[in-house]
Amino acid sequence: MGVTIKKIAEMSNVSTGTVDRVLNKRGKVKPEVEQRVLAIAKALDYKPNKVARGLALKNKNIKIGILFHVQQDYKNYAVNESYEGIKQAEEEFSEFGITFIYRYCENFNVQNQIREIESLVDEDRVVALAITPLNDPLVSKALDSVIEQGIPVFCFINDISTNNKHYFIGIDNTQLGAVAAGLLNLLKKEYLHIGMVFPSLSLLGNQRRLKGFEQTVNSRYLKNMSIAAVCIATNDDMASYHIVKQMLVENKEINSIFFSSGAAEGGLMAIKEAGLLGKALIIAVDPSDIIQQHILEGNIAAAINQNTRKAGYLTIKLIFDYVMLGTFPEESNIVLQSDIIIKEHLSHMPVQNSNWDVM
Repeated sequence: MGVTIKKIAEMSNVSTGTVDRVLNKRGKVKPEVEQRVLAIAKALDYKPNKVARGLALKNKNIKIGILFHVQQDYKNYAVNESYEGIKQAEEEFSEFGITFIYRYCENFNVQNQIREIESLVDEDRVVALAITPLNDPLVSKALDSVIEQGIPVFCFINDISTNNKHYFIGIDNTQLGAVAAGLLNLLKKEYLHIGMVFPSLSLLGNQRRLKGFEQTVNSRYLKNMSIAAVCIATNDDMASYHIVKQMLVENKEINSIFFSSGAAEGGLMAIKEAGLLGKALIIAVDPSDIIQQHILEGNIAAAINQNTRKAGYLTIKLIFDYVMLGTFPEESNIVLQSDIIIKEHLSHMPVQNSNWDVM
């Protein structure tokens, strides 16, 4: 017979309710009591009864909050892929009677994100929160408040700094920036004047990506390349078209582009009009349909895949383990490996026509 909560309570000299609060992170317990209960549970090799807990959960209204940083119609490969991973996990765990509440923010709007966080906690009473946080002190403060209420926070796509422990599932964005710089260096045929395109720098991941790129260029490749311009192009193709066009007009020396996500299709139209399509060395983040198309055509050399679908799935899997077993990941950062996608990965795929006719 397995170790029971009652046995742990007897050996810890506390009530079964206290043991339950410690093992399932519900409510506040004195630190010394918590440490004693956890030590005894570990010594006894306590394993929660997943089946019994699942049956118990069916009689409760367990809610998990999922909050994106942009509007539902926002055109972004990483957002769409993470959503698909989340939905896959939701379908797998649907039999346990867990309710998933999806919320979307006004694009990169800090105050709106804070209101949605408060609504999920105060009105919907979620037991855990999965979020793509905006990198702002007010959002950090709001998430610290959530964690202090005993609601664990799991970040995907983007991370944030908090005073209390939270979990991040995703790639190392500083490394991604360094990889992008190294990849351009490997592919260069001349000195590179690089134009960088970001959808926003209000995300910590994008800031780290830019920093990793700049640090790598400055420390290793100053003889081979330099950053000519950094522009912010939203995931709206028309806006991206005008912003990238302006960047190219103002920086005519640009002969290389790094699309750090963002609406690449509009940007590619601007590159075509500038006479650089097929001439400029281009790499991108995330293999969206338009990026894959241009890799096949030789207009884009490679794409770096963030594996956001896996991040979305794993985020919900970890929350499910918390809900079902009361367990948390051993590490607060679950780092996923990024992949480099080149033409040979896609050679079996048919080429699609673009609405922007950038071919």
